[in-house]
Amino acid sequence: MNDSPLYLAKPDLVHYEAYRAMREEWLADGSQLSPWFLNLPVGSVEDFARLVKQLNDAQFANADPGYCTTTSYLVFDRAGTLVGASSLRHYLTLEGIRYFGHIGYGIRPGQRRKGYAKEVLRLMLAEATGSFWVPTTPTWGPVKPSRPAAGYWKISSLTPRTKPSWSNATGSISSQIKKEVIP
Repeated sequence: MNDSPLYLAKPDLVHYEAYRAMREEWLADGSQLSPWFLNLPVGSVEDFARLVKQLNDAQFANADPGYCTTTSYLVFDRAGTLVGASSLRHYLTLEGIRYFGHIGYGIRPGQRRKGYAKEVLRLMLAEATGSFWVPTTPTWGPVKPSRPAAGYWKISSLTPRTKPSWSNATGSISSQIKKEVIP
């Protein structure tokens, strides 16, 4: 039984209206949209269908050498409200090492300060295997030009049975998982 207040769902055409409303809220707020695919314009259901196809293709094929294979999710609460989005990069390009890390996620403005960002990261850690990097630079706040991450958590030896816990509001990972902070 999953005791999480959130769940991950692959983008699908049935999510169009919720996605459009979330993106409009984000744009009206003026804070940075994250992960990357929220920045792509979606003005119609046809645009959204192309985005869903692009995200599905990105999981299995690398169409552009500047990008890596990525699994993308929409994040819903148990009441069915779309609260954010997340992506897991299967490997990193040089730009990804400098700016993004393996996991990208964002919570829509009206759903922040509820602990959802930490829960999304916990869910994404459960999806991932192997060793990967999570940037420590927050992506919320006013839109700014891309900037290098201030550091990274290196997460190693994660198994599906590992349940990370959080020790404080900054998202520190407990001793259950080996942690290296890279300045």
